[in-house]
Amino acid sequence: MTSFPLAATGAYAAVRPPEPSPVQAPPQGPPPMTSFPLAATGAYRAVGQQQGSADLSASGFRAVPGSEPGPQFNGPMGPPGQFGPPGPPGPPPGGGTAKRRKALLIGASAVVVAGVAAGAVAFATSGSSKKQPNPSPTSSGSSHAALSGTSTPSGGSQPPSSASAPSTSKAAPPAAPPVADVLFWHLSDKAGGKTAADASGKNHVGALSGAAGFSTAHGGSAEFSGAPNQIKGGQIQTKGPAIDTTKSFTVSMWVDQTGLTTPTKYAAAFSQDGPQCFAFTFSYSEASKTWSFVRANADGANPAMTNAGASAPTPMNTWVRLTGVYDAQAGTIELFVDGAPQGGPVKTGSKPYAATGPFAIGRSWYGKYPTNPFKGYISDVQVFGRALTADEVKALG
Repeated sequence: MTSFPLAATGAYAAVRPPEPSPVQAPPQGPPPMTSFPLAATGAYRAVGQQQGSADLSASGFRAVPGSEPGPQFNGPMGPPGQFGPPGPPGPPPGGGTAKRRKALLIGASAVVVAGVAAGAVAFATSGSSKKQPNPSPTSSGSSHAALSGTSTPSGGSQPPSSASAPSTSKAAPPAAPPVADVLFWHLSDKAGGKTAADASGKNHVGALSGAAGFSTAHGGSAEFSGAPNQIKGGQIQTKGPAIDTTKSFTVSMWVDQTGLTTPTKYAAAFSQDGPQCFAFTFSYSEASKTWSFVRANADGANPAMTNAGASAPTPMNTWVRLTGVYDAQAGTIELFVDGAPQGGPVKTGSKPYAATGPFAIGRSWYGKYPTNPFKGYISDVQVFGRALTADEVKALG
């Protein structure tokens, strides 16, 4: 057919039967729900887009080119100069053609949505080491995640938990007080008695002499009340040596010094005697008003001494616990006051000699005579056959 019917050219109005009523297209459901706005799928331009500007949505995706609607007909045959398809007149433009275009647009939108969703899933679950995009500040909890920096298994961030995880660690229990295995004088013996019982089981009974007796102070103690300016005062001593001075040991006791009785300006709380002088002693200096744990480096008339002194003065009329530790393997002595170390261990520089004399409290031993008498109270004298640890010394009380 090489020419159009006259009716098609508009030369005259052709007589034709009444047109059927327009076929209404069935209602279309909404496009599939996605995490992107419709503008991101390319189905239409973003609201408020300027004419001729780039087609970008709020999510940063460009609309699919060519998805814009084609020319629309303004009537059954369109405006002059625009012709419909050849052949017999078909249904009105609002019918089949519009439905096909709408179906194509919906189909394209669904394909784009599926592609975008698949790309997002692949991007989120990929094993790539590339840096992930920061979560949106408007996302729930994202501001907390950005501040906390707590990592999740997927490499993102999560808000800090309001309740901390229960701790499974337990604090170490305090050390139990060690048991004195060499000598233990509670000194709570009956008033007027002349011996101090030994609770260690080693039967190191102490004999009282001079200005020494028992008191109820501190739950039971020995009281030393020698006269002023005397070289010899009261004492409690064993028959033979209680401490093996060639091996490690620890000696500990409570003392309450009420004054000085010696003209030498020194006092002593205990002594392990040698032939001529002490091997170990607790010595108090009136000049510095501090206690020291002292070892004689050799037996003799004027031996050299190693001194581990207290870090601060000890006031009179105050109960304090003095503890001296000799570590034979390390070659050190150390003083503790009320369980606290006083400056750390001190190297002796030589091996000690074996002091074979008695163990005594209430005085020292020097020049083959008792010296530096103690004035006050002594309680709970304990001797251990090893070097106690700092925790064990602290556990003594």
